[in-house]
Amino acid sequence: MNTVSCYLRSLRAIYNKVVKQYDLEDRKPFKDLFTGHAKTVKRSATGDDIKRLQAMILPQHSPQT
Repeated sequence: MNTVSCYLRSLRAIYNKVVKQYDLEDRKPFKDLFTGHAKTVKRSATGDDIKRLQAMILPQHSPQT
């Protein structure tokens, strides 16, 4: 829902700029639309994850090296 909300906020901002720039009638298509966002859990790598990645031994001609 956060992604949808982000896109809708952008679309609403573009709509508002066009209405203002071309002096058009604002029909308020986003009037009853709530574009809030939900709190999400952070899923970043931990320090231990980074240490494990640094300690990995990869083959000499591996694409990851």
